[in-house]
Amino acid sequence: MLKIKTYKTLIIFLVAAMMLLSGCGIGIVEILEYPYIDEKIAEIKNNACNRQNLIIAIDDYGTGLNDMSVVNMYDTKIVKLDRHLISGIDHLPEKQENVKKTVLDLHSRDILVLAEGIEEKEEFEYLVSLGVDLFQGYYLGKPA
Repeated sequence: MLKIKTYKTLIIFLVAAMMLLSGCGIGIVEILEYPYIDEKIAEIKNNACNRQNLIIAIDDYGTGLNDMSVVNMYDTKIVKLDRHLISGIDHLPEKQENVKKTVLDLHSRDILVLAEGIEEKEEFEYLVSLGVDLFQGYYLGKPA
C-alpha cells in the first residue's frame, strides 16, 4: 500500500511538471486563514480560478478558521491538514478519529487530502493507512 500512495503522489507531481514544461500550465492557489471570509469574495475567487484552470487548495485546515465551512465556500480540490492535527497521530486516539473522519468526508467529495508537517516515520505510516493522498514534512524531505 505504501508504494501505491507514493506512486500516486509521484504521478500527480509528474503530470503537473509535464504540463508546465509543455506550456499547458497548472497552478495551485492556496486559501489561507482570514479573520473574516466573505461569500461573495469566495465566489469571485472561485470564478477567477476556474477561468484560469487553477486548482484551489485550503491551507492549514483544522486550526483557526479553516474548517469545513471554508471548504464548502470554495471549489476545493486539495485540503492541507495542519500539522497540529498530524503531530503524534500515530499514538493519539482523539487525533486518529478526527483525521479519519475528515479524510473520509473529504474523499467523499473527491477532494485530495494533504498532510502537512510530518516529522516521524510512525506519523507517515499511520496517515498512509488512513488513505491520505499527499504528504509534506521534514520526515520526507527538508524544504529547499
